[in-house]
Amino acid sequence: MELERSSHRRSQTLGVWLGTVTLLLVPSYFQNAQAADNASLAARTKVATAAVKSQPAHTARGIRAANASAPNAQAEHPQPLASLGDEVAKLKSRLSKQDEILSKQQKQIERLTALLEQQMKLLGAKVDHMEPAPASAPESAPELASLPTAGVSASLAPVVVMRAAPPAPVSAPLSAPAPAPAAFVPVASSQEFQGLSQKVDGLSKSVDALSKGLAGFKLSGTFLVRGDGIFRSANEVSSAQQNARGRYQLRLNVDRQMNDKLGFHVQLGSGTFNNPLTAYSDFTGVDAHGPFLLLEAWGDYHPNSNWDFKLGKLPESFFDDSRYLFDEDARFNGGNESYRVSVGDNPLGITSFEARAGQYVLTNPNLQLPSLAACKGSNPPASCVFIDTTDPSNGFTPGSRARDADLFDEGVVLTGKLAAGWTHHLLANYEYYRNAQEMQIALTTNGSALLIGSGLGVTLSGVPPATGNATTTKGGAFLNAGGFQIAHLGYGLDYRGWTLMGRQMPLHLDFHGSRNTVTSLEPWGFAGILTLGQTERYGDTTFQYGFYYKAANSMPAGVTDDQVGTNTNVNVRTHMFRFGYTLNKYLVWQNRLYIQNEISGNDPSLNFYVPVPKGTATQYRAQTDLLFRF
Repeated sequence: MELERSSHRRSQTLGVWLGTVTLLLVPSYFQNAQAADNASLAARTKVATAAVKSQPAHTARGIRAANASAPNAQAEHPQPLASLGDEVAKLKSRLSKQDEILSKQQKQIERLTALLEQQMKLLGAKVDHMEPAPASAPESAPELASLPTAGVSASLAPVVVMRAAPPAPVSAPLSAPAPAPAAFVPVASSQEFQGLSQKVDGLSKSVDALSKGLAGFKLSGTFLVRGDGIFRSANEVSSAQQNARGRYQLRLNVDRQMNDKLGFHVQLGSGTFNNPLTAYSDFTGVDAHGPFLLLEAWGDYHPNSNWDFKLGKLPESFFDDSRYLFDEDARFNGGNESYRVSVGDNPLGITSFEARAGQYVLTNPNLQLPSLAACKGSNPPASCVFIDTTDPSNGFTPGSRARDADLFDEGVVLTGKLAAGWTHHLLANYEYYRNAQEMQIALTTNGSALLIGSGLGVTLSGVPPATGNATTTKGGAFLNAGGFQIAHLGYGLDYRGWTLMGRQMPLHLDFHGSRNTVTSLEPWGFAGILTLGQTERYGDTTFQYGFYYKAANSMPAGVTDDQVGTNTNVNVRTHMFRFGYTLNKYLVWQNRLYIQNEISGNDPSLNFYVPVPKGTATQYRAQTDLLFRF
């Protein structure tokens, strides 16, 4: 069976190549034959024209005298001057018709060439799955030929081509009867072309159906293996840090487009239950099996090219790969909407306008809080973590109901062109976190059980390591800022790139700035990232540098990047360097280095405490990994 399939594949490949060679040679034959015929006509026209011009200008009397003195003149010169003019006109007419026929024929050949090239591209990836088709040539007159169809499809056979009749000899005398115009067999009638197009469309749909996978689901994903090292020296402010480990990350995407308006997406992968900011699993646990988690799942409704609606577990509406406001693995439960419209010519060069909005549910405590007296007793309930017994104004009101923590994010994106190859975009959005205190409460032992473990139905081994925000007490559950309402501006500049040693090197500049409008103490954040190159095909390289400044009250530590800020997601100044090299289209080698220092120290007078204070020794994090793409 395998030998038969191998033979079948070889015959299919041979058939495709024979079809291609035949179609390439046929136009050349047509053009050469037609050119010879046209050359013959042109030469004869030239001779006739010269003969007309060479006739002496006789007067009527001279012509009559010549006829009288030479009675056999008509026999020696049977073709008078008027006849020569008619012959020239006929030859010119024939030449014009031949050019017209050649033009029409060339268009038909080009159409057949495009159809065959399209089918070869469609069949290239799926030829092993096609059933063998008979490739018998139809019976026809000697003037007809058929393209080989073995290995392509019976639906493409026969494709009829034409041959021109041999051109008339150039030396034919002008007095001889003009040969009939060369007969050409039409490539195909309009009905035949219509039928061929229908067959091509049917074959294209069959190939598409095969490529979609089982039941129309499309599969893709990545697998990454990483070496990851964290190093920091000890000093009088903080202890040393050293952790060299191996890690892996698996992401499997399943997509299904139900129709032109509805789609579905799900992503499964590796990770741990108690760290929402990573999809990595460590090389540890002896021989224990790693968990396989639901990372993303959403439904997508796009009624037209302008509107898009998503609902489920999904990236935040202004998420990007900048590692600024949101971690690359952060996903939220809720929905987002967007409206995008193209803009016509204008002095500002704006090409599109997009409005975005997102609404996400972060926690659902569903708790009636105890009284202040119960929380000050000798055996306070776990829900007392919501109440600050020393200053009840910092937390939730005793005896009240604990409400959800939510995120609402609205903004706009403008995209435009600057010059040839240059584009840019500007975005502005406002993030409103309701009951943001619960995000910090979830990082405590009791709060994690109430706000995270209850939703998962399991007891976590520890609290999420997403720290860094300033609190009112050392290691406390209440934010110094009181909450987060963040105004954010972003600007991106793109250039399609230069060519370096045959490789495309696009350029991307990305800038971000934000402020937490709830507080005036350490509310700022900003970042700048420069990227040169890409990792699309073999030999491609990319270089990246980023600088990040995230103050302790600038943004929630529980959602921002945990590699730019290792062990303290905010209150950091970090330099990031990245180098990537594409080993082949499926495999990329990547390297990153993070150099991190802290911004602020503790200030008891301001009730300002951070987990990793200023003065801690510089921390280094180095990563090297292999990324498999499928």
